[in-house]
Amino acid sequence: MAPKKIRYQSRSVETHVDATRDAVWERIVTVIRNEVRPAQELSFEPPWRFAYEVDTTDSALDFWQSTVLIRDDGPTCHIAWGLVFDPEPSEAALDESVEILARMQASLDAIAAELA
Repeated sequence: MAPKKIRYQSRSVETHVDATRDAVWERIVTVIRNEVRPAQELSFEPPWRFAYEVDTTDSALDFWQSTVLIRDDGPTCHIAWGLVFDPEPSEAALDESVEILARMQASLDAIAAELA
């Protein structure tokens, strides 16, 4: 019997911010550490990349990792925040992933408004 092929799903949210990458970096790290509270930081590369894994014990998701990337555009920057989650999720897991993405987008919108 062939091993089961895993098919993770991924989604992302993005926004452009009228602030420098350094200013955005400090704020996004605070949001992730204080609001998301990752179980493990997988990669921390200031001021442009932060990857982490979230504990899914109390979640409909079996697996959740995210990465934030910040592209430097001089006096402005672009943020991409991605979510990778479990294969073949249930309807509850898909609903939860939509909620997570909405919270990510709300956080990005708040950072953009705060730093504008």
